[in-house]
Amino acid sequence: MRRQQGFTMLEVLIAIGLTAMIGVGVWQLLNTALSTQEVTFGHMDELESLQRAMVIMSRDFTQLTTRPTRDEFGDSVPALSNRNQLYLLELTRAGWRNPLKAARSDLQRVRYELVESELRRGYWPVLDIGNEAEPRLQTLVSGIESMAVRFLDSQKEWQTQWPTDALLTKNELAAFPVALEITLVHQRYGSLRRLYDLPQWIPPTITAAGGGGNGSGNGGTGENEGTTDTSDTEGGQVPTEGEGQPDNFGHDSSREEIQPMPEPDFSQMPDEVQE
Repeated sequence: MRRQQGFTMLEVLIAIGLTAMIGVGVWQLLNTALSTQEVTFGHMDELESLQRAMVIMSRDFTQLTTRPTRDEFGDSVPALSNRNQLYLLELTRAGWRNPLKAARSDLQRVRYELVESELRRGYWPVLDIGNEAEPRLQTLVSGIESMAVRFLDSQKEWQTQWPTDALLTKNELAAFPVALEITLVHQRYGSLRRLYDLPQWIPPTITAAGGGGNGSGNGGTGENEGTTDTSDTEGGQVPTEGEGQPDNFGHDSSREEIQPMPEPDFSQMPDEVQE
């Protein structure tokens, strides 16, 4: 009878050790993959929220409108301002969608504020606040350390406050800067700067000092602007457009006589057509 043989204690211990080492290695790989996935998803969420905040801010700044409002005390508030110490920026924007056809305006009063590293956007359902003292808040992005705003005026100089003192003295509450610069300092992505040119800004209108028809006005660009020099034309007459000027084929249209069209001969036509 043949005697059965099994594993020795040493072989069993070696097999258990190898299995344990393989299990620990697989667990470490799986744990590293899960940790990397969690960190990657966290970064993606932060980046997505930051991009969404930038899109919302861009929509607000590119749809600014020159409509001043009134606060809860009835005082006039500029259309665009950062002079309120409670908020970073206040503005009035257009393009507020109304899919439900509610009885409201398509203009919206918006404010931005930074509370505990969270950039928040608030808006009121009405323009002139009155009893609607509390806005509706939404958190755009978190992890913001600071936010700075600058304004480029018509003299191409940067201002840290808007409206400027000169505009407030003139009570120009609907005045807009040429451009608006926003600088955000994020905890992960560092400093982010965005520059928005404002199409609502209207440059000063240049008015001519006099009309150009009598040759006396210069419009501020040169003397005798608008007068016509007739020294090179015979008899002081100025040819009109297309008169006396050769065309693209070298023909002078002023020397060509227009030949009249011959009258049709109805005698050669059938009787049915003549009747």
